[in-house]
Amino acid sequence: MKIVQICYSGLGGHSGVVFPLVSADSSSNEWAIGFVGNTKLLTNFVDQCNFLNIKYKNFYFYSGFPFFAWIKLFFWFYKIKPKVIICHNISFILPCKSYSLLFGASLIAVEHTNNQLKRKRDWFFSLIGLVMANKVVLLTKSYKSELENVFRCFTHKKKYHVIPNGVDIKKFPLIKFDSSQQYAKPVFTLGMAARFTNTKRQDLLLKAIKKVHESHYEKINLHLKLAGNGPELDRIKSLAKQLEISSIVSFEGFIEECKLPDWYKNLNLYIHASDGETLSISILQAMSVGLPILASDVDGITNLLCQEEKFGHCVANDETSFAKEIIYIHSNYKYSLNMGLKARAKVERHYSSDAMLKSYLSLIQ
Repeated sequence: MKIVQICYSGLGGHSGVVFPLVSADSSSNEWAIGFVGNTKLLTNFVDQCNFLNIKYKNFYFYSGFPFFAWIKLFFWFYKIKPKVIICHNISFILPCKSYSLLFGASLIAVEHTNNQLKRKRDWFFSLIGLVMANKVVLLTKSYKSELENVFRCFTHKKKYHVIPNGVDIKKFPLIKFDSSQQYAKPVFTLGMAARFTNTKRQDLLLKAIKKVHESHYEKINLHLKLAGNGPELDRIKSLAKQLEISSIVSFEGFIEECKLPDWYKNLNLYIHASDGETLSISILQAMSVGLPILASDVDGITNLLCQEEKFGHCVANDETSFAKEIIYIHSNYKYSLNMGLKARAKVERHYSSDAMLKSYLSLIQ
């Protein structure tokens, strides 16, 4: 069976789902990827497509209404003739639906954007996806409840299917920590891997690090590693200089997925500040390697880490709360390591790429 995925051409959560789906599939399915967006196609994505031996094409548009990109995408479908289209970027669902109607392909839309952070445009496309797709994949049960409440006038609820994101637990193996020494190393290293956007709060982390550095200078030697790029990167770099903490903060740039396991391995704590998530691939990767995790107590994170059982530390989105928790984790590191082991077990049970693939294929067959 020929399956095509449509996803964003730049950094974001799409690639963390698209490539694990393909790499987990050992059957005879034939996969292809259409990259869409006003961002140039990342070289890393090209390398991964070549490594996985899958067809791909980039549909770039400058800005505004991507009408010509829609047309090119439709004719690409016509050329390669997919039986299934999985649309991760719902703003491109119209050409997907057109091909689906004319040639009988099954169309699956996937919701990635956190409901609390959606703009009017995003809600419009959520509605269009619900109406046009044969099935709609949602990442969490709470996300499903929220959409059902917003679109309660529609009788399309049977289209909804909850399939969590998954990570390749073989690519992100459990780190073997020395719990008696890890926290006592000369440098206590924290890291966050995410795009620099207005919904990610790297600025908050800088302010928290400054507080810890000033109050516990002699006890805790901190270093913060920020991986990724994006429109807010320059502002965050300027803030680090303004706070006079550039010597204890490093900006790592975009890190290819194949290099991420080693990057996580050099951390003592994964730290993630955000205004909201749907189901963060970075947090799942950190859980997979067994890192202690400190993250924002917001929708999409709390329901993953801090419900009936704790798999990480969740705190309010202010620098004082983050600073206090960093100090606490440093002083109680063995406790946090045990939570990391539980988090790894949770990923193995519920968030592996194999489990994700099995759920997607059950929708298709």
